Amino acid sequence: NLTVTASLMDMDPSSLACSNLSLLGSALSLNRGATSGPAFSCNGDVLLNNATMNHYFPLVNPAAMVVRGGLLVTNTSSLTVYASVTNGTGPDYGGLVQVDGDVTLCTNGWIYPISDPTNGGSVLLRVGNLTAATLNSGIYASGRGFQLPLVNNADGSGQGRGKGGWNSPAAGHGGRGGKYRSPYGQI
Repeated sequence: NLTVTASLMDMDPSSLACSNLSLLGSALSLNRGATSGPAFSCNGDVLLNNATMNHYFPLVNPAAMVVRGGLLVTNTSSLTVYASVTNGTGPDYGGLVQVDGDVTLCTNGWIYPISDPTNGGSVLLRVGNLTAATLNSGIYASGRGFQLPLVNNADGSGQGRGKGGWNSPAAGHGGRGGKYRSPYGQI
């Protein structure tokens, strides 16, 4: 069992394994290297109570974050997972969060999946059951995809990107994006 009551930031382990993990009023940040990153494995439950956990998937060969039990995120806690790039030769996601048991999000408990800003590699969440127990909890990924242009009126990034102009690089999913871009995907 691992109980953390103080912040452990900028850790760069090759892996972290535990039987149960409790973050109580603390923060844990698992960083990635250029070609490797932490593989996180918990054979039991993970509890985030007034805590923050950040997991950065490696830039190549994204590892998994595996919880064999349940995940409880409560009392102004968050789990933020940063995806790696995808290149078409490996998995079609930038990181895997697998929770075999229940994921329960309570009182200001949030999961923030963040896509790679340059190619859109995204986090895949596989969970046994998902419960957002309060209105102010959930999974929030808005604005956490392709990066915005670095200069005003430039085109957006990625497929379905918006055409620059009037500072509006909106995507075109099911309709025109930004300024004069054709829709992307099936209509």
